[in-house]
Amino acid sequence: MVGRLADRRGQRGVVLAFSLANPLAVASLVVGTLAGGTVPLVGPPARARVNGTPHARVGGQALSP
Repeated sequence: MVGRLADRRGQRGVVLAFSLANPLAVASLVVGTLAGGTVPLVGPPARARVNGTPHARVGGQALSP
């Protein structure tokens, strides 16, 4: 993709555009990873609380066997 674009538009502009876009892409990946790593998981603690309840029922049906 980049090679074809460089052949059609010229190397200077394409290399300049991609060299400016690359740090932004890397920074967004780092920020996305950090943001995803700080989101607390809700499923496992909720499951532990429900499974620890001896007679948990919702709508008349037992949640755990």
